[in-house]
Amino acid sequence: HPIKVTEAKSITYIINQSKTEKGLYVESFMCSKNPEQTEKDFDLIRSSGTGRSTILAQHFYQSFLPGEVTPEQAIQIGAEFANKHLKGEYQYVLSTHLDKGHIHNHIIW
Repeated sequence: HPIKVTEAKSITYIINQSKTEKGLYVESFMCSKNPEQTEKDFDLIRSSGTGRSTILAQHFYQSFLPGEVTPEQAIQIGAEFANKHLKGEYQYVLSTHLDKGHIHNHIIW
């Protein structure tokens, strides 16, 4: 779903230490894993664009059935998905959450 107000809140949520084994299951591409710095990194890239969009970032979820994957497999699948679909053209932060009854990924680009 599109993020139109501030990506910092969403990034802070997905990088939450209690959901990601203290940041063990967090990856990033061309940006920091620190939420405040990530927002600055996103802003820097956005400032070189056309400025015609109201969308700051996109937030994607990827869920797995209970027992379907390990956290290591989930973050690998998330990174493969992001690299395949974003083709190295967009910065992103990816996290695997372990706080529910199922493992799930969040990707913000």
